[in-house]
Amino acid sequence: MVSLFDYLGYAAGSGLGKQVAEYAKVRNAKHSTRYVSNPSYTGEVMLYEKEFLDEYFGVKKLFEEDYTEINTQLTEDAFKVAEQENENEIY
Repeated sequence: MVSLFDYLGYAAGSGLGKQVAEYAKVRNAKHSTRYVSNPSYTGEVMLYEKEFLDEYFGVKKLFEEDYTEINTQLTEDAFKVAEQENENEIY
């Protein structure tokens, strides 16, 4: 079991921590807690299985991708193909 800090290598912050916790509830993910005390934070931190965090950040990445450029290129390519197919058509 690892904390978000252990997994990411930096402090995740409460916002990301809440998102991961909510996803863990939805997925019924195994979790536990660990008490930490350092100059930046003192208190309980959530611990998750590494595989769960791999899944979470993989899914998160899917929703953060900007597909605008890819979709624009696909649309332009489709119009070019349609124009080429209809070159000999008389309207």
